Amino acid sequence: MRKWMDEYYPVRTVTTTSREPAFVTPDIKHLLRRKSRLMHAGRIEEASAVAARIGIAIAKANRRELNDVNSSLGTKALWQRVNKIIENPNESESGSKVTSEELNSHYANISTDSSYVPPGKALQLIPMCHLSQRCSRCFRSLTA
Repeated sequence: MRKWMDEYYPVRTVTTTSREPAFVTPDIKHLLRRKSRLMHAGRIEEASAVAARIGIAIAKANRRELNDVNSSLGTKALWQRVNKIIENPNESESGSKVTSEELNSHYANISTDSSYVPPGKALQLIPMCHLSQRCSRCFRSLTA
């Protein structure tokens, strides 16, 4: 019996990490990989069908997450939950003590060469004709 189960319902391994949003379930991740394979294979119509299934699955996961929010208390609790769902867990806190002026002055200091000397005047080159000889037209423009 197990042999048949493995043959007709193979086990798939999908790894989810803390980097993914809460709505990315193992099923959704599997569908995303399947859609990617189909797109790379040029099977656009099938990939579009899988994309529709992904959208439905994400909406279902979000609805399940927001189902227990009491709407009679106002929208504040709802928006707090929405922000919790869509937040990126890897975003750093915005409590940085460095200001934009400090950053600008730092990069101005490290990108300035104190020993820089501007180049002198460029030498004037004498244009040559396509025949590698001076023609009267070119010569006239130089003497004028």
